Amino acid sequence: MKYQPPAQNHSTIATLLHPDSFLDATAAVEAMIKKYSCGVGEANAGSTSENNWPWTDTTSHVVLLTGSTGALGSYLLASLLENHCVAVVYALNRSSEQSSVQQRQRAGFEDRGLDITLLESKKLIYLEVDASQTGLGLGDKLYEEVFCFL
Repeated sequence: MKYQPPAQNHSTIATLLHPDSFLDATAAVEAMIKKYSCGVGEANAGSTSENNWPWTDTTSHVVLLTGSTGALGSYLLASLLENHCVAVVYALNRSSEQSSVQQRQRAGFEDRGLDITLLESKKLIYLEVDASQTGLGLGDKLYEEVFCFL
């Protein structure tokens, strides 16, 4: 008879060795957003605009999020859409012939158990882009609208 050690996966073993190193995924994402959004928008704090767009309010932030349909991107998007300090989220994703970015985003939220009603937010603007095109394939007007506030 040959000895067989009990089956354990790597995360169980790592948790036993370093229990503090494995934070809840949502808490880790929230901490990352808080850490890296500190001071965002302060450079434009004195600017004003003739427009009445919500993203010209200097207390609100405009965010350009790339890869929002992926794993981390879905969690980041959900957090940004829930954040009252964020006025607009541009969700920049590559275009696909198989499905729209809205379909891919919804599937990403469903797969991760995130609240899909967040995707109905008026502050969410989907952008399907092609990095090989001039202006990411957005057209001059939309490209300028997006990047003049960032």
